[in-house]
Amino acid sequence: MADNPTRKFKFISPGVFIDEIDNSQLPQLPTEVGPLVIGRSRKGPANKPVIVESFSDFVQTFGNPVPGGEATDVWRQGSLSAPTYAAYAAQAWLRNNSPLTFMRVLGDESSNASASGKAGWKAGTAAATEAGGGVFALCVWPSASFGSGPMTGSVAAQFYMPSGRILLSGSNPRTDVAGFSGSTIYEVPNRDSIELILTGSTGGTAKAVTVSLDPSKDNFIRKALNTNPTITNSSVTEAASRTYWQGGNYWLGESFEYALEASGTASTGVLSSAISSGVIYAAMLPMVESLAGYSKQQNDFEGAAIRGSTGWFVSQDLTNNYASYFARNQQPLFRLEALTAGASVQREVKISISNISAATGDYQSYGSFSILVRSISDTDNRPSIIERWDNLSLNPASPDYIAAKIGDKYEVYDQTNKRNVEYGEFDNQSNYIRVVMDETVSAGAGETRWLPFGVWGPPKYRDVGYASGSDGWSSNLVTPAAAALGDVRTMFAGNNGTIFGDSGHADGSSNILECPKGVAATAQLSASAVGTMVNLQTIEVTNTAGASFIYTIKTGDDITTGNNIGIAAAIATGGDDGNEEALLQIVASINAGTAGATITAAIPAGNAPLVLTQDVVGIAGNTTITSGITGLTAPAAFTNGVDGFNLVLVNPSIPLRQLNTWGTPRTIRNTYWGAWSGRSTTDTFFASQVHDMLRPRSFDVQSAGESADPAALTYDVQGQTTANIATSTIATSWVFSLDDVGYTSGITDASGYRYSETYRRSGQSLSASGSYTTTLNAGIDRFTTFLHGGTDGYNITEPEPFNNARMTATQEVDSYALFSLKKAVNLSSDPDYVQMNAVTIPGVWRSTVTDDLLDVTQERADALALIDIQYGYTPASETTGNAESRNAANIPATAASTLAARSINNSYGATYYPWVRILDTNSNLNVWVPPSIAALGVLSTTDRLQAPWFAPAGFTRGGLSEGAAGLPVLDVSRRLTSDDRDTLYEDNINPIAKFPAEGIVVFGQKTLQQTASALDRINVRRLMIYLKREISFIASRLLFGPNNQDTWDRFLGQAGPLLESVKAEFGIDDFRLVLDSSTTTPDLVDRNIIYAKLLVKPTRAVEYFAIDFVVTNNGAAFED
Repeated sequence: MADNPTRKFKFISPGVFIDEIDNSQLPQLPTEVGPLVIGRSRKGPANKPVIVESFSDFVQTFGNPVPGGEATDVWRQGSLSAPTYAAYAAQAWLRNNSPLTFMRVLGDESSNASASGKAGWKAGTAAATEAGGGVFALCVWPSASFGSGPMTGSVAAQFYMPSGRILLSGSNPRTDVAGFSGSTIYEVPNRDSIELILTGSTGGTAKAVTVSLDPSKDNFIRKALNTNPTITNSSVTEAASRTYWQGGNYWLGESFEYALEASGTASTGVLSSAISSGVIYAAMLPMVESLAGYSKQQNDFEGAAIRGSTGWFVSQDLTNNYASYFARNQQPLFRLEALTAGASVQREVKISISNISAATGDYQSYGSFSILVRSISDTDNRPSIIERWDNLSLNPASPDYIAAKIGDKYEVYDQTNKRNVEYGEFDNQSNYIRVVMDETVSAGAGETRWLPFGVWGPPKYRDVGYASGSDGWSSNLVTPAAAALGDVRTMFAGNNGTIFGDSGHADGSSNILECPKGVAATAQLSASAVGTMVNLQTIEVTNTAGASFIYTIKTGDDITTGNNIGIAAAIATGGDDGNEEALLQIVASINAGTAGATITAAIPAGNAPLVLTQDVVGIAGNTTITSGITGLTAPAAFTNGVDGFNLVLVNPSIPLRQLNTWGTPRTIRNTYWGAWSGRSTTDTFFASQVHDMLRPRSFDVQSAGESADPAALTYDVQGQTTANIATSTIATSWVFSLDDVGYTSGITDASGYRYSETYRRSGQSLSASGSYTTTLNAGIDRFTTFLHGGTDGYNITEPEPFNNARMTATQEVDSYALFSLKKAVNLSSDPDYVQMNAVTIPGVWRSTVTDDLLDVTQERADALALIDIQYGYTPASETTGNAESRNAANIPATAASTLAARSINNSYGATYYPWVRILDTNSNLNVWVPPSIAALGVLSTTDRLQAPWFAPAGFTRGGLSEGAAGLPVLDVSRRLTSDDRDTLYEDNINPIAKFPAEGIVVFGQKTLQQTASALDRINVRRLMIYLKREISFIASRLLFGPNNQDTWDRFLGQAGPLLESVKAEFGIDDFRLVLDSSTTTPDLVDRNIIYAKLLVKPTRAVEYFAIDFVVTNNGAAFED
């Protein structure tokens, strides 16, 4: 039935009826497609394609290109030692064209990775040995009450050592803490005069360096010592630059300079007293976690890149039982995770919760709040808000539901199918974070009044305590009696002996005599009173063969009778190494009952430790025995220890704001509680130590029976619980809550506000005296936290993580760099996931990668791969030596023969030679970059000036000196002769030539196809890529229409003009497009197929101009 155009009118009563029909609508145009660039950048989303429209967009998302060689604090700021070639490629394209798709690559590893195929890095040995390196901590204590306690010190800095050790020099040494020398506690003059001895393995050359812990000093530890891990790499750093004092066997990692102040509400420090002036005590302790049947490595950061995350945000306490309140026990609500793996997000932003509002009535059962993504270095008075979401709700049915407004989607790489799989329900709206909801909340099964009132902080190594005379450091600072000291896992080594004198074991005994192994000394015991020695109970003897003997002593017996006979037997059976005679003499003299007598016994050097124990003084009948060891310093015993400990060592964490006056906020509404990033309570400038506190702890420690993802771990809270102390050295630094904010001085003082983690539990907080709304009504409705735990997965000792020279493995399981790059190539193989018309991985020439890239473009048949080849140029980031020695083997003939040996026959690939030197317009530095970057820039210029089917070469479109690369090109790494150019071009390598007058120019446009055809030229291949894409788009708009002449005509009507326009612009000389019953037969119609045929004659480019110059006689006629 024919269409009746009057149907759309409604005729009832007479009148004039008018309608408007718009037939001028333009057909939808295909989305613009640009190249895909794969590689490194300063920051940004990783392992997924991201489209950018301009270079300013690129910088906003991925940062400026890195020229390499920047002298910075590499540990804290990330490696800037090698150029980010991919970022320069992006700049080259975007200078003249758009869009561009960028895929940032981080370190990843196969699920079956071998030991050599692990991503990340490891420093030295797990045991922190003298020769094998490891992790060492510089620890400091104030001297004000040294020897009387309580004493609280801090880890000041951590050193990572592939080999050797760092020693500390000082005066008045205490006895060793660890199992080898060099970890003694010393007096040092002050915090500005800490002398470190930099050395290799035992016996190596040493050099003393005096450092300060004051950031304002010229010899501040981060200024005076090496913070660049690449210096330790002998493959890229010359031996002359790798001396011990230059950092050849160490780098300084974390340092906590702003934590080294006295603790209190007016300070962000952790010490028991200030160290700003005068003598302090210091030690260099090995960071070793070891227990019988258990060993974990503090030096292990091997693993794939990880997303950073906040801790769990928790609800307010809705009960009235505040006496048993702990913030850690409150309901988890959600956490915020970095949108991508890597450390860049946690280095760039922090998170604030603000505008927390309670539900207002029956029609609003859920409260609301805001989330702010802020610059990590801003201040509360001047917050720099990058993103914000207001009126958020925990109601899953609300359009303001937090996950719906921010997004919760994420991708996981499926190693079997080699593609990313998307999970989550709501599209991501943030450029930085996504939401991870607690299942109770997302199911709508929770309390509707819940609001984000607090948050779990980052993990840290546990604080540890030392009871003098114990077996070592203990991490059980909550209830010391819960485990024998030294029998809980800590991050420091013990030595089964005293370090600070005579204080007592956890079992109630006391070491009254100990001579460390290898020290010649005279042991002295003084019996100050005569009495029956019923409490002198054991003697332990370890001989030089390593055998240990423990004997029970019954005093009053002769040494050759009763329970003491075993001592004499030890001399005969255990091996006489001198200790036995000393003990026999001591015990015999004590048993003689001489009042006030001093008994001495010489102990030879080289012997094993000698220990004599006695029950705690105070039992009736005891004889008081004091000890001394001549030849060693015998320090006084500690008293008044912390929680039963004589010594406490804090591993600093991000401080929490304690007073609303910190930073002098303008109003209470400018007071963000929670994490504090200022240098002090008055100096709000960002404390760069925060970056160190946000790093993950050793992966080997964190994976001890816990989640494999450190960003998602939840640990016991430091100082609050004893659970898991025996199974982990990790603690959560704090759990903050607004429930613990109250008045500064008790519940009646409204002059100011204070945070204390005990405030609600003790009934002093605002919410304890009223409810959570009391807190909110006082304007206390915002707090801050950080993302933490993210890593890039790179080997940080390599300036270039994807180093060709070390990427020699042929299997992905044996090389994280190979796996990471091939993962990116695999992701680019799916046209539905990545659209591109060209692709490059600048600087990577390994055939294990570039062959895969060429296979992808040939299979997709819609993109040209620009690959780099071996023997073009060797940058300083890949090997040692000067430019001349590094590139001695890089000659055109070798490059050509090496490529020819690969037998590539692929028109979807092209390569160029040699490298070029560009000017980085941001830093004004010269940078050597691979030729694929210049080639991509020339393609961009060609498309802007003319069209893809014009040859991207020659002085018009390939003049690099004239700006055709999109970057200022200054020079070439090798000036090619005419013979060099012939050698290269014969093997399908496009030369980049330098001419005296014309400058630098791309002087070839061959593809890597060896078969002679029109497709062995780039302009023809790009023509065909263009035509296939445009015509495919036209055809896609006709899918699911009727397979009849009308549809065929529509196709011809759109494709024909396109081909005519390309012909008019010199892309093709002629064409024929056929779609009729001869191509689409009835059989094909029955199978729902349209079949068309396009024949084209591509326009060839001029590459050879032959002219005969003929000299004739004067009488010759030119007409002939």
